[in-house]
Amino acid sequence: MAEVTAKRFSVGYALLQKKQRSFVQCSLLNSAKERGIDLIRIDTDKPLIDQGPFDCVLHKLNTEDWRKQLKEYSIRNPSAYIIDSPDAIQRLQNRISMLEVVSEIEAAEVKDGESASFGTPKQTVIYESEKLKDTTCWDEGLKFPVIAKPLVADGRVCEPRRGDL
Repeated sequence: MAEVTAKRFSVGYALLQKKQRSFVQCSLLNSAKERGIDLIRIDTDKPLIDQGPFDCVLHKLNTEDWRKQLKEYSIRNPSAYIIDSPDAIQRLQNRISMLEVVSEIEAAEVKDGESASFGTPKQTVIYESEKLKDTTCWDEGLKFPVIAKPLVADGRVCEPRRGDL
């Protein structure tokens, strides 16, 4: 009796180096491989169209050149899924607006009688660095461990202004 070989799926990923180091770990690669998924790093120094073929392209890049490459790849490989479609990507200006949308979804689900299956972290904005030292200035409910992030949430590297932390 002939052995049936399960189809393997090829997922190309294109991430900034920082995201790649934190996201693509050996455990993820091994877990995906065990489930029939080959995660393949896309070399952004080479044309995307010359790589693959991929069943799916997972990316977090948003340059004009990259959008053109994704469009060309999608035209030549119509069965390949592109996650996230460049047309559907909208840059976030700050973390507050990002989490406000999730909070609104949670509130709507609770109002409709369903419980939310996700949550948003407690957050506060501190504009003056001196207030970081005085925990009484923090909102109720914030407790250690605390993660501090800049308001800008779109991956840009910002030069700190005088007085910023």
